[in-house]
Amino acid sequence: MEKQKNIMDQILDENNNDLINAYDDFGNPIQFEQIAVVSIEEELFVILRENSDDIPLEEVMVFRIIINETNQEF
Repeated sequence: MEKQKNIMDQILDENNNDLINAYDDFGNPIQFEQIAVVSIEEELFVILRENSDDIPLEEVMVFRIIINETNQEF
């Protein structure tokens, strides 16, 4: 069985088509569809859309990805 990739590995994998699983502040699971990864002025951003029928298709979230020597976060 293949190990589940962490969120950053999924986002940065250009061949990833799987939903991204994250958790809100209360530990509730949220699934996102990755729309794009964009580089602007040497910064990296990811555009995600919540995978929910309650959310309009045009509503997305944009996160800045921070990668340094000790960790990766967004």
